[in-house]
Amino acid sequence: MNTADRHMTSGGVRRTAGFRRYRLAVLVGAALALAAGRWCMGGQVRPVEVPGARAMLAQFADRMEREIAQRMMKRPDTPPDRLAQLELEIDLRIIAQWFAAQALAAVPGSDHQAVCHLRARLVAETAAALEETAQQGAKPSAGAVAAMAAIHKLTYALAEVRGPRDMDDLSRRLGQAVLALVQVDEKSIVLPRPRPLKVESPASVAGRPAGTMSLADELRALNVSVPLRQQLLLLAAAASAPHTGDAQKDREAAALGGVVVEALELARGLSANIGVAPEVRVQLEGQLAEAIALYMDPRTRAAGANRMASLGQYRNMLARIERMKLGGERMAQFGPFLAWCRERGEYGEKALTALERYVAYRARFEARRKQPSPMPQVQRSIEELEKQFAQAGTMFVMAAVAIPRSAATTQPVADLSARADEVKRILDNIERLDSVGPAMEAIAPFKPRPTGALERRIALAAAALSATGNAPARAEGAKFLDQVIELHRAISEMARLTASDIPSPLEKRWAGGKLADLDAKWREAAAEAASSLATAGELNRAKLARMGAALELYDALKQAVRADQTLVAGGAHLAKWVDWRMTLEDLKLLLSPYRQAMADAFSGHVLERGGWESAWRAAERRWRPLVAMINRIGAYSDQCATFPAGVALLGASLMTPMEAAPFGAERFAGFAAAAWKHLTAAGESEQADEALLVLARRIGWER
Repeated sequence: MNTADRHMTSGGVRRTAGFRRYRLAVLVGAALALAAGRWCMGGQVRPVEVPGARAMLAQFADRMEREIAQRMMKRPDTPPDRLAQLELEIDLRIIAQWFAAQALAAVPGSDHQAVCHLRARLVAETAAALEETAQQGAKPSAGAVAAMAAIHKLTYALAEVRGPRDMDDLSRRLGQAVLALVQVDEKSIVLPRPRPLKVESPASVAGRPAGTMSLADELRALNVSVPLRQQLLLLAAAASAPHTGDAQKDREAAALGGVVVEALELARGLSANIGVAPEVRVQLEGQLAEAIALYMDPRTRAAGANRMASLGQYRNMLARIERMKLGGERMAQFGPFLAWCRERGEYGEKALTALERYVAYRARFEARRKQPSPMPQVQRSIEELEKQFAQAGTMFVMAAVAIPRSAATTQPVADLSARADEVKRILDNIERLDSVGPAMEAIAPFKPRPTGALERRIALAAAALSATGNAPARAEGAKFLDQVIELHRAISEMARLTASDIPSPLEKRWAGGKLADLDAKWREAAAEAASSLATAGELNRAKLARMGAALELYDALKQAVRADQTLVAGGAHLAKWVDWRMTLEDLKLLLSPYRQAMADAFSGHVLERGGWESAWRAAERRWRPLVAMINRIGAYSDQCATFPAGVALLGASLMTPMEAAPFGAERFAGFAAAAWKHLTAAGESEQADEALLVLARRIGWER
């Protein structure tokens, strides 16, 4: 027997006392785990307890303890050459049970609890995999024996773990020992966590602003005071200083770079006299120059930031004017008005808002697709409303330009807002009539009865919209046309419902072969809804609701089929992902009730069976978020395909750090799914449903 074998054997003789020390370590570690759970929350996600989780963890810990005892009882009868393997089996189960104890003591529903459960499972799976390897009869190498001794030593260090960082270190050392056991070089191992996919955000800015080095020429050309131009040039030069490798200097340059963007926006506005009177411009330029000078010195940076913030109102106004894209001619026309708005507080804000509305309405009008309507009365009404729009726009501009010359304030601003309302009313009616032609093209194939009745009602409504006066008739006409457009929108959405988008085997699996019947039913509902408009002038809401329900079912079917295809194509690869850790079999079991609920919903809709919709919505609330998550993580399949397999994967998974790690939602999904599986096996269907609801809320489902 070599030295390592003797070490393991003598360790086995002392193991009863050691096991008592382990139990003490569990109690101490459990108290620490409560705090660790709070650390791992990071204040970002409010933990919610997963029903069944405690029972699942307790059952796991009890199973580990029984397996530990069973193996300890085998010591006297175990041959010396097999004793090291037996001690390894005991060691791994002690660590697995310890992780389970930390999970039990953690804040319920926290990431720390999910991490501890995940690691407990990983260690137990590692023990089972190594036992299967040992049964092949190969004698452990010297390196493997040393790794066994390292794992054995870890069982006596559990009480020293003081939080998530220590737990990461413990798990990493265990993973390294596991890799050494199977003679895998840890340097060749890829940790089984994919790189988060980047989501670009227009508001995200990394490092210093693009183009800072080329600002100098623009700054010299600005029509601003000499002191302000000097400060702007100094700021741009400091912000564009090359990286030196000195972290503090690089952070300083990045901080200044952010101010360059703000200062340049303000300077451009002042240079163009936007929204500012000449005498006020001098004051603002001096304030901006002082703010830059103070900000560039770290000792007075706070004061500079405060002065810059005081210019925030003007900067916000410049941003609003920029979004309006007024152009040179309009800017000159509205210049005094904009300056008046900046100086008049609440009234100026209301007046500027009215201008923003008018400009937006004008942009909508100019962006219309001007195609002649196939219905003569509708076309005549459109032409009349276009004239009214031009006249209302002229009146708005005249009112805005006159405000700075008016002695009064309240009434002119109220009148301006009312004129903007009138422009909107006319534009809304134009857009209604623009939509009538395409709407009738979509509705006509459904042959609304009686023939021609719908067209006559549309002609009357169009005439009412373009007539001056008689506001009640205009309102009734608008209401009717809105219903025509609403039906058109529903038909257009439903038109994409086609069985050809979905493979037949998957349609039968998820929809029970009822998709074609669903298609026929929504078409029947559309025809009846169109006829109700023609005869009564009112849309049959019950039929429209049936069309909407059919569309929701179809959308749910498409997402479910996509998830099914994702799992078939990449489920085996995704199962290697340490944060996900759900096998194809796990997910098939988890999604099975949803598949049945969807098939029942399709059947209920087609057969008009009472109560189907409430049952379906209850199922959708529980499973739809998981389906969405599967579709989202499918993008990681290619990365996961590069991860190792077998015991090497388990060792690499144990080495993967978890403190403040990404993919907390994926870890929680695996944890909640395991609790659901435990409850389902125990026949606790109500609690299992609650576990899915907790999962749904955790991954962001809003219903």
